[in-house]
Amino acid sequence: MKKARTWKSKKFRFLLIAGGLVSIAFIIGLVLSQILETKIIAELSRKNGSVGSVGVNVFAKSITVRQLEISNEDGDFHCVFDKIEISGINIFQLLANNHLKIKHLLLDSGSVNYLIGKRDSLNIHSNKPFKYSLLIESVELNKVNFSVTNDSLLELSGRANLSMGRFSYDTAFSIEDLGSRFHHLTGSLSKLVCKEATGFYTVLADNIHLDSYKHSLIVDSIKLIPNYGKIEFARVLGKQVTRVDVSLPRLAFFEIDYKSALSGSLSISRLSIEDSKVYAFRDKRVPFLKDKIVPMPMLSLARLPYKFSIDSISIQKGTIVVEEFAEEANEPGYVEFNNVQGLMTGLTNQSQNLKPAELIASGNFMKTGLIEAVFTFPGDSTKEYTANGKISNVPLRELNTLTGAAASLEFESGLLNKLYFNFEYNDYKSRGEIQLNYKDLKIVTLNQEGSIQKLKSALINTLLKDTKDKSTPVKDRKGTIEFERDRKRFIFNLWAKSIQAGIKESILGSPKK
Repeated sequence: MKKARTWKSKKFRFLLIAGGLVSIAFIIGLVLSQILETKIIAELSRKNGSVGSVGVNVFAKSITVRQLEISNEDGDFHCVFDKIEISGINIFQLLANNHLKIKHLLLDSGSVNYLIGKRDSLNIHSNKPFKYSLLIESVELNKVNFSVTNDSLLELSGRANLSMGRFSYDTAFSIEDLGSRFHHLTGSLSKLVCKEATGFYTVLADNIHLDSYKHSLIVDSIKLIPNYGKIEFARVLGKQVTRVDVSLPRLAFFEIDYKSALSGSLSISRLSIEDSKVYAFRDKRVPFLKDKIVPMPMLSLARLPYKFSIDSISIQKGTIVVEEFAEEANEPGYVEFNNVQGLMTGLTNQSQNLKPAELIASGNFMKTGLIEAVFTFPGDSTKEYTANGKISNVPLRELNTLTGAAASLEFESGLLNKLYFNFEYNDYKSRGEIQLNYKDLKIVTLNQEGSIQKLKSALINTLLKDTKDKSTPVKDRKGTIEFERDRKRFIFNLWAKSIQAGIKESILGSPKK
């Protein structure tokens, strides 16, 4: 009986001591939590910040901040969050050795605004280096609106719902380290708007879905929208320029190497473009004042500060309309391509690449015809670019946009059965040939003012009717392509002008003969 009472007495004392220790630890935790809460509030106040409440739970290893607002002294950074949750934080380790380890960071329902230009003020806490080493296993952004401005002109805004991790920071950290430290990125960016208040275009994107686990990036409905009408656009700018309106309902990137992208080199296995619509308009009544040389396509890519490599780009069901208003014209002319299908392979600006990129494309030309073409783009700047293909089953009047005022030639009637083109080109000129197969051809020629030269047209049509349209073999209906490139215009101009020159020479013959 005495031993039983002794055992019960020891057990009671043990429980009493244990309970006391727990109580003391609990009190210490509450006191420490209160101290940390007070310190966080004071620190935020000192750094132009305010907070509704701070909750620190030492035992749950968590900190919850509500109604946080903070900005820097220069006013170029400002953020507001309804709630910030930090969980899995070792507060004692932080106090002991200035090392901060966080399991999860949640930024919930807020906004972040940043003004570009004052780089030194990006560190909103201090101009001194961050004294802690930091490791965050995962970061979650939930309904976070953001905007980036430049001298009060809105550049970029949107909403982020993202999950990121793992992130680490220490005194040796640099932007170049992001790729090696990257773990994952999933979620979306929505309602994206990129626009300058005095700019000529607005870029809109409904949603960008990112998934580094699946190595994919999907863009839903991206648009490039001109801020001025097609006639007003160039006149406001004060010089002749092509106005472009682009709608891309879906862009899909597959097998993206996110790590290399953050390290400055983007690698993509496949890019898919579906149902794209491109409308381009140029008003040639506005003076052409461009004085800079437009580099060849591959040279332009090589000069980009960001290296990239795309194995293949597929285009499905595209529509392209190119409209021009000639100087002396009463109304604009246009060419239209529907149901455009294309596959581009081997596109890269890596300097070691010597294999040319290749584009194979097809589509309906002016609704009734068919165009098929193959283009090569050499990675070696000493090599020639090439273009070859055919246009078939097109009423010849549809070609007047290509052969009108610039070629002094217009078609009144006729059917183009086949047009084959094959030429190579470089920074200075194109060289090649064109071959025509047509019937019932009737043309008119124009003088320099665009008026019809009736007598000359009648003589040419009589000659064509007696020779090329009846008796001349198909193989002889050829024209030579030899055209000097206007280095102040884009490569599309050289393509069109080369075919135009070949058509004119094929039908009218060489002026030297």
